[in-house]
Amino acid sequence: MSTDNLEVIASRPLIMAEASRCVQKLIPGEVKRVQATRDPLIGYHLACPKCGFRASYSEREVGYAEEPLLPGKAFPKLLTGMTRPPLCYFCGHIIAVRGRELVALRPEGGARLP
Repeated sequence: MSTDNLEVIASRPLIMAEASRCVQKLIPGEVKRVQATRDPLIGYHLACPKCGFRASYSEREVGYAEEPLLPGKAFPKLLTGMTRPPLCYFCGHIIAVRGRELVALRPEGGARLP
């Protein structure tokens, strides 16, 4: 799904949370990787850059793109994109990655009301 032509409603620096960070303490724009034992990606906890609502989105439904944060090291990983960006469950905006930012985009036809 291409999100290039959608209006940016909110933008926050993309922050990769530490594995030990409580999901309930994520701030808008912060993401936390959910994994099995070390590598198999299960999904991410995302804090919506618009409203701050925190939710989990699976790898299967979103299709995350990642790259190593440190050259030559497998971990930690940096979230670099999403094949099928999800909607925030609370405000209804599309959550996407653009560069090093997590953005909230207005869906075509407007955001769904909570």
